[in-house]
Amino acid sequence: MTDDLDPLRRAMGDLAEHGGNADLYERSLATSRRMRRRGTMLNVGATAIAVLGIGAGIAAINGGAPGRGPVVGLSGPVSTPTLRSPSPAQSPPASSPPTRSPASSASSRAPVSDGCPVRASTLQRVAQLSDGYRIDADSVECWKGWASAGLTAPTPDQQGDGVILFRYDPDRGWRRHSEGSAFDCADLGIKKTSGDQPPFCTYN
Repeated sequence: MTDDLDPLRRAMGDLAEHGGNADLYERSLATSRRMRRRGTMLNVGATAIAVLGIGAGIAAINGGAPGRGPVVGLSGPVSTPTLRSPSPAQSPPASSPPTRSPASSASSRAPVSDGCPVRASTLQRVAQLSDGYRIDADSVECWKGWASAGLTAPTPDQQGDGVILFRYDPDRGWRRHSEGSAFDCADLGIKKTSGDQPPFCTYN
């Protein structure tokens, strides 16, 4: 280390030449050295304090955890993800059968049939005829749920002029109603209307 006390030595030498005391010179020199050492120690202490302050600041940034460097590039606080408990599985609601309004149900039904036209074989099954008698297919007439048919007999001498009358039921189908050679429409409950007369009965 370079000794910067030369000016002080020269001043003290001049003082000694003019009658100054040598002890005063030595005491001044020792005091100067103590002050220099004290200044050096103060500088070292200030440096240590600054280093400790920087370290404390870094530790505060890192949350006090050792071995972690400063967090760089974060513009805001880091949010902690929230854990949600799994919700119980929900079963889909049971679907109810579609309801139909009375109007739609009625419109979806097939129109009511009066059974016409009808085949001779159909009337043959429901006629309950004696052996040898058959429904004459050429004589079958059908009108608004009514049907009439003549018969063919097993022999010519058994042939008659009578007819069998049938009535149609939407639920049960064709059924045998009665048998005869002539029918009164009023007795059958058929009202007389103009332009539309049943072929198997007359109005008296």
